[in-house]
Amino acid sequence: MVYQIPSEGILSVAIAEVLRQYDVVSSQSKLADLTRKKLREINPEYSVTEERVRKVAIQTGVASVEIKSREIPSQKPTSECPVCGSKMRRIKNKTLYGKAITLRYKCPKCKFSTGIARSIPVRYVFKYALAKEKTDNSTSNIMLF
Repeated sequence: MVYQIPSEGILSVAIAEVLRQYDVVSSQSKLADLTRKKLREINPEYSVTEERVRKVAIQTGVASVEIKSREIPSQKPTSECPVCGSKMRRIKNKTLYGKAITLRYKCPKCKFSTGIARSIPVRYVFKYALAKEKTDNSTSNIMLF
């Protein structure tokens, strides 16, 4: 099976077209499927993974992402964001005794946040983040999983 990997620019345009059409896509797999269909209209050999669609949508600013997560209490947080791959920033506070403690870890790019117990993302909701063209009959389509 022969396939080609689209450039980040082509991929971000395809994601933007999908999100412009549906406004809200309630899962990563659904967004990836719709994006693959859009890419195959351009070139039938284009293929892309769900993870790459998610990361490009966040990094290019095409989508705003709502992240639903759950905690795994037995594991410590990682230094890398599980959503976009950026380095997590520590949110610290000083105690009454002057000692600095870490309260949370937060990603500066996608706003994913986790406490001392590690959180992992379980669902993504993608919303179109670019300016919309104004139309008289502005009804939004919502793609639910």
